[in-house]
Amino acid sequence: MDRQNKKRSCVGKSGNDAETDQKEEKELAGSLVEKKLSSEGCTGRNDEELAMIRDHVGSKPDVPLDKPEQFLIELAEIPNFADRIACFMFQSEFDDAISSIENKLNNLKSTCQFLTTSESLKTVLAIILALGNYMNGGNRTRGQADGFGLEILAKLRDVKSKDSSVTLLHFIVRTYMKKCEDPLSSGLALPIPEPGDIDRAATVHFDDVDGDLKKLQKELAVCETRTKEVLAASTDDNIQPFKDKMEKFLVTANKQLNGELENLEECKQKFKATMQFYHYHPKGGTESGEVDPKDFFALWSPFCSDFKDIWKKEQQRLIKEKTQEAKRIQEKKLDIQKSKKGEGGLYQYHKVSARWVPKHLTAELKERHVDVCETLLWRYEAEGDGFLKHIITGDEYWVHYFQPETKRTSKE
Repeated sequence: MDRQNKKRSCVGKSGNDAETDQKEEKELAGSLVEKKLSSEGCTGRNDEELAMIRDHVGSKPDVPLDKPEQFLIELAEIPNFADRIACFMFQSEFDDAISSIENKLNNLKSTCQFLTTSESLKTVLAIILALGNYMNGGNRTRGQADGFGLEILAKLRDVKSKDSSVTLLHFIVRTYMKKCEDPLSSGLALPIPEPGDIDRAATVHFDDVDGDLKKLQKELAVCETRTKEVLAASTDDNIQPFKDKMEKFLVTANKQLNGELENLEECKQKFKATMQFYHYHPKGGTESGEVDPKDFFALWSPFCSDFKDIWKKEQQRLIKEKTQEAKRIQEKKLDIQKSKKGEGGLYQYHKVSARWVPKHLTAELKERHVDVCETLLWRYEAEGDGFLKHIITGDEYWVHYFQPETKRTSKE
């Protein structure tokens, strides 16, 4: 009863009272839309409210409605309003859901593709096998292995040096880097799958994805039915743009849904082929077709994460070593220059008659040129292309501060 009295008081507000804050009006309008989309639709309390509003409009046409009530009555006049909004909401939810499923499946396929075709990963695995055979060289059975189980990958970090500062995984990363032409190149890719891709692939459950797609399929069929009902009840004045938008959406949605169903089957086959490639046999005698991706990728996740962390640290270590080496060479050259200057001058010029000779480089100057070139190469390897901006080049020429007179001209 109090609710009805409050509603009646709102219905008869004057035009000045209806001038409320814009934000408050949007919130009120939004709450009314939510009411319309509730399970009650236009029945129950909403019918009572609409009846009150219509009664007021009929009895007091000169008294304007407040904006929320005006908005509500205008919505009620739209044929099949609740069905229209439900179709648009499903369109938004469908786009998000199908995009999420597509990203999951595509990531799983690309990860499986990397695991089976990457040459860099094969090199890393070959290094692991070679080191394992070397460490087990005294064992005729284990020291001549042709392969190893994936469960070994997570244990590589547990094999440590005497001071526990370096693990076997550190040595594997360093060995691989030595095989690279330029381990500090910005274009050098990580030789293993990205840990993030492995973790996302492990979250895929084929049964759940299949269930989500079937659920979307059912909801899409309901949306098609609603669309047909709305179009049948609509007039030429209110059939657009609903008709064009929904028809276009339904055609596109069916294509996307069928495409993801095919994508799911392709992912299953790709995943099964990857397990066969690595001769993965799940525990408990589970069939390969029943293996969940999380069981397989759980063997890769810690290895890939640790490998990437060590990879970054090793690159930083190499950069630091090269920089220090370049600094030591530079200091050594400076010491040589100082010692040469102290022995009688850098260029060893001496005066004969009234002319400076010789103009040819001495053996010491040639040696200095070689040392300078080596220093420049070291700095370029350590600092990259940015170091070239600090080099100034020019043509070689001789500069004489003055031309002294010869003995002959001085006697004239």
